[in-house]
Amino acid sequence: MTASRLAFLVHSWLGLKLFLVLTLVMLTGTLAVLRDEIDWLVYPQLRVVPGAERAGIDAIVAAAQAHDPAAGLLGEVPVVGAGPRTALGIVTVSPDSGVRRVWVDPYRGVVTGTTPLLTPGYFLAQLHAYLLIPVWGYAVVCSFAVVLLIALVTGLVTYKRFWRGFFRVPRARSRRTLTGDLHRLGGVWSLWFLAIMVLTGLWYFWTFVGEPFLGFPHATPHHDPPRLSEADLDRLGPAPPARHSLDAMAATVRREIPGFAIRHVTLPGAAEAPVTFLGNRGELFADLLSKVHVDPYSGAIVGRELAPQAPLLSWLDVLADRFHYGDFGGLVTKLVWVLFGLITTAMAVTGLIVHADRTRRATAAHRPAMLRRLRWLRPWGGGMGLFKPVNLAVLGLSAWGASVAIGYYGGGAGLATTRFAPQAVGPWRLGATAVASIGDTAPPVRPGGRAILFVDVCPGCWPAIRRLWASVGDAPTEAERTRVGGRPGYATTFLRLPARLDPGTRLWIVAEGWDGARHAASWPLAADGPAGAP
Repeated sequence: MTASRLAFLVHSWLGLKLFLVLTLVMLTGTLAVLRDEIDWLVYPQLRVVPGAERAGIDAIVAAAQAHDPAAGLLGEVPVVGAGPRTALGIVTVSPDSGVRRVWVDPYRGVVTGTTPLLTPGYFLAQLHAYLLIPVWGYAVVCSFAVVLLIALVTGLVTYKRFWRGFFRVPRARSRRTLTGDLHRLGGVWSLWFLAIMVLTGLWYFWTFVGEPFLGFPHATPHHDPPRLSEADLDRLGPAPPARHSLDAMAATVRREIPGFAIRHVTLPGAAEAPVTFLGNRGELFADLLSKVHVDPYSGAIVGRELAPQAPLLSWLDVLADRFHYGDFGGLVTKLVWVLFGLITTAMAVTGLIVHADRTRRATAAHRPAMLRRLRWLRPWGGGMGLFKPVNLAVLGLSAWGASVAIGYYGGGAGLATTRFAPQAVGPWRLGATAVASIGDTAPPVRPGGRAILFVDVCPGCWPAIRRLWASVGDAPTEAERTRVGGRPGYATTFLRLPARLDPGTRLWIVAEGWDGARHAASWPLAADGPAGAP
């Protein structure tokens, strides 16, 4: 067997056996390139009219918090939108409204509306990234980088003198000839595009699959932001310390680092954590590679991670996203990526058609047409053979994951919750809400369960609380309790409930003030239903 023949068999085998999942990954990736534009067209609340000046960061954060005072801000707060006519999407979360995006006009500092977290564009991006299959969905998608690499190499070996095919007109003498010529024409014009997808896909395989599951060394260094020491926190007490405004801290960053363009802000999730400003100083492609950490109490810069000092692999991590989705040159490069994404998706389809026509002609004399059609339709039939049920199983899991994600993130409310009524915890009134994990419709408080606990803090009390802990048991032991982190409206921790909930099993919350005094309160956990007030 010649090398060309072997390459052809491998090329055909890969495209045929993995056709369904491969086509889904490529098509969703193509559409996900325009994820921001899709949402902008679907939701009028994303559209804004540019103004002469931008609103301050404090005004943007205040507008999002005022829209739903019970909700907390989740993740980074954008300061610059996806485009000059796009509002800022700030993610908020609460037990009542679920996870949503609040859209704020970056020029006027007013809320323009809300949307579910799982907008159509975001849904396509997540479906492409991991098929919405928990844990191993990334492994499935990222493994296609290897598949594409093999298909690319075998295709070049099979297509002799491929460089002559750039301007070869497809022949229309039969369907098989036409689709075969179109397949080869799309392949030679997409070589550069497929090479980019292979390289970025291999990078994603390393970072999303190799590092967490296969023990690969970390490609990019991870640095925890600097934190205040216990001695520093003690010196700030005993009264609750004042914090500098975000605008004042941003002014310090711009003054001490000339040309620094702030694009996102990360608010502190603990008393000892800094405020982090993300942006750049005009470095190409590195919009968020630079980070500046600021002490919210003194307003001084306590740490810098600037792009010029970043290691090469950190730059590669940034470039992978920009080139995988083609957003480095605005709408023009995105449209180019969409065009070649459609071409490569069509190549999978034309490859299947070529195989079907070749198979039909080869078996026409030996098998009736009806039997050939039935063989393709049955779950294990056709050229895919036993790989057809594998493909269908992956698609079924993806559909299940999509339905769970839409139910959890698409509509906002509807989370399974157990509430613990507010009561006095020292000078403050604190309550809690236990929320089930995604896909879990059972009550969150149950023997052996795992729940997300939201601590409900009285209005205006958050700055006076230095630390919070939560635990489950007969007493608030130090070994069992977990630290509650976050910010107002989103002070959370994970609770793992014991296998048996006795009448004496209670939920404990311990709050520490800036004077060092600790106060505790508890609520009963009922084994047969939601817990109530003590």
